[in-house]
Amino acid sequence: MDARMAPSTPDNSNDPAWDEALDWLLKVKAAPGDAGLQADLARWLSQRETHATAYRRAERIWGLMGEVPPHTARRRHQSPTEAKPDSKAMARRSRWSGVVSLAASIVLVCILAFYAPTLWQSFQADYSTAVAETRQVTLSDGSVVSLNANSAIALHYSKHRRDVTLLRGEAFFVVADRDPRQFSVQADGMTVVDLGTSFNVNLGSTSLDVAVHSGVVEVHYKGGAGPGSTRLTTGEQLMVDRATGQTTRGVSSPSSMAAWRTGSIIVRGATIAQVVDQVRRHYRGIVLVTDDRFAARKITGIYDLADPVAALRAAVEPHAGKVTRITPFLVVVSGP
Repeated sequence: MDARMAPSTPDNSNDPAWDEALDWLLKVKAAPGDAGLQADLARWLSQRETHATAYRRAERIWGLMGEVPPHTARRRHQSPTEAKPDSKAMARRSRWSGVVSLAASIVLVCILAFYAPTLWQSFQADYSTAVAETRQVTLSDGSVVSLNANSAIALHYSKHRRDVTLLRGEAFFVVADRDPRQFSVQADGMTVVDLGTSFNVNLGSTSLDVAVHSGVVEVHYKGGAGPGSTRLTTGEQLMVDRATGQTTRGVSSPSSMAAWRTGSIIVRGATIAQVVDQVRRHYRGIVLVTDDRFAARKITGIYDLADPVAALRAAVEPHAGKVTRITPFLVVVSGP
């Protein structure tokens, strides 16, 4: 396979050199003219060969993220002359027109059913974003919320509390700590209580994730064995499986956290289903995954959200997956 089509890599989530390499790469991209930073990077690279290897891999992935050669469409040639249809042909055409109209009606009903929950959530929301739209809002207490694409929040501020409900999608919170009222975020049975921090909450179709950028939060959730709670500090994250309640605790580099704010996603050991979830928010249409076993496969990579279909191909094709664009508004992801 062409190297340009393989920015996705096997799961490197437990490789410290890989994590550090991504951190260095993000710092360099943020400050390309910083000579001191370049000197520090050179020292880190010279410490171990694994550092240099991991950094080269990170650079390659960054340079290739989401890039997939376009597929060449087949052209259909039409005969310049057509015979006049007879009455039987016209009758068949009439019957087919009825079938097509019925099929179109069914598709319309399916689309409405697919988007109805989103429309209702937007009606409930105080702030929301459309597909492929991100937004930053400053709340009345001075807290700042960055909304990922296709996301929505509802506010419940009172004299003694500051409660926010994440109705759908993903949001990054920078909490104003001068306000003495407790700040919390609820999402699908999970409550994140701020203790002076900035953090990210992602409500995916299969999992609910909390990652702390700075400070401390307390997380209360519905676990597989009943309600549970835990405290997370800077660089820590918690994932709760929405189907089973199983929890997974891990680490997440603050420098790569909520990378969607700069137009990309950086994943370490995420499932293909989770990557599709994130890309789906930026695709103006429907993305379906047909193979649950393939969707559970874990990958690591960096993907550009500017071209969602190319990002999907970059994520799944190195693992023998396939992305098929049925219509301009329907994409199907399938396994090998």
